[in-house]
Amino acid sequence: MVLSHKALRGIASQFSTKSLVLIPIAVGINLIGGTLCSTLKLPLFMDMIGTVVIACLSGPWVAALCGLLTNVFLAIVANPVYLPYVMSSVLCGLVVGYMVKAGLFKKVSGAVLIWLTCSVVNTVTASLITVLVYGGATGVNGTSLLTAALAVAWKNILISVFSSSMVENLLDKGITLIVAYLVVKEIPPRFMSQYASGNIGTTDYEPIKADVDARDYDLESILADLRHSNDNTVLNDAQMDERLNKADAAHDFPGFMGEVNPLVKFLGVVVLGIAALIWPDFTLGLFLVVVLFALALPIGCLKPLSKLIFGFGIPMTIMLVFIQGFYSPKNTVFIADCGFAKLGLEGLLYSLKIVATVLVFLGSFYIANTTTYIGSLVAALTQIGCPSKIGYLIFASLNVVPQMQRKLTVIRQAQSGRGLTTGGNLISRFKAFLPLIGPVVMSSLTDAQERGMTLETRGFGIKGTRRTNYVEVPWSFRDSVMLCVLIALFVVVFVFSVLDYSGMLSVTCQWGGVR
Repeated sequence: MVLSHKALRGIASQFSTKSLVLIPIAVGINLIGGTLCSTLKLPLFMDMIGTVVIACLSGPWVAALCGLLTNVFLAIVANPVYLPYVMSSVLCGLVVGYMVKAGLFKKVSGAVLIWLTCSVVNTVTASLITVLVYGGATGVNGTSLLTAALAVAWKNILISVFSSSMVENLLDKGITLIVAYLVVKEIPPRFMSQYASGNIGTTDYEPIKADVDARDYDLESILADLRHSNDNTVLNDAQMDERLNKADAAHDFPGFMGEVNPLVKFLGVVVLGIAALIWPDFTLGLFLVVVLFALALPIGCLKPLSKLIFGFGIPMTIMLVFIQGFYSPKNTVFIADCGFAKLGLEGLLYSLKIVATVLVFLGSFYIANTTTYIGSLVAALTQIGCPSKIGYLIFASLNVVPQMQRKLTVIRQAQSGRGLTTGGNLISRFKAFLPLIGPVVMSSLTDAQERGMTLETRGFGIKGTRRTNYVEVPWSFRDSVMLCVLIALFVVVFVFSVLDYSGMLSVTCQWGGVR
């Protein structure tokens, strides 16, 4: 018990105010790394650079939380398909963090060991998630094409997914660790000494430049600036309230979905997704997708939702029908002979079930995210007892990413003006990566230092004090009704699914004798 208590205290000690401020920066670095790879058309993810850097600065559990938040925000800003891979990112953060803590990042041999271990851990966990959740393919990158090609050769879905994932991870994690190592070596020792426990860097104190004004993060200063109009005249209280109301109106969304409590909306995402998952076939998922299109029409997001659903659903359907339809071990009834393989009915129905379930999660998550102001979500979480630090991490991470994207745009333009080429062959694009990501990381770490100092002077993290909220999220009668509807829907779907699986009542269609 003593050892357990000491271990928990050691983990808790890693989450200082400075480390909490650093987490959104590291999440932003991860997302910017992936964005930069897409911009340079590199066949990589590079979404662990920030995780490795924060592992060197703050420890393994902070790195694990950084990996978790990275996948959550990738699901929000990029594609919800990344959400199930949270466990893979958390495990990789812990592995890298503890190996860095052991001092392995100091030597080349240790760095190679970290690379191989991280690649294996990510390959095993990601492959299992890909097979169990998505049936063998996600359709979001070229790995699915490699998986399909290997499935043709080896006739085994799990081995094909594992092999393609290993090739991808060895390349991606190797370059990620090289970039992270070069970045860490450029961090001033004075900055390192505030975080690291002697494993990386020295304890010499060197001056570090700060080019970010702490007033940028001071709410009182922001409100004071807002109180002054463009002609430098001071606004009275009525004019100030009018301006703040206009600012709040920018966060209003059309239709009734914009007025629903954020917690109800995201609970709806979970309920609809699980309902489609536990239903015996794909029909309920297909029906719910049609319902989501109907919900998207009055709130004005039908066109982007259609692009998302069809842009993701069509490639994923093709990949899964090919992999599961031709090579699933469940196939006993064959409906077509293509020469190189036979198309099985069981694999086809299974792939359609997976696609329908994923599209329900994807569409409902998109609508909930589109109609929710993130400040309202954070306020709703804190109102039900969620710690304010978690609310800060969510809100700050979503705010940091656009800031870093703007920095990346400025740095890319500046480097191009200096003659840096971002096009050409693959090697040229790789050479352009570090001169672009390096300044973004270093300037963001400086921002983290300034933000941490500001929060500490403002008493962030003090316990036993009464807190006030700028954003209040009321619970309305509409929210209660929608909550009851969601609960009733889940209960009905669960009961009928159990009856169908047990054979007591058939509620699904018979497809060639297969359900």
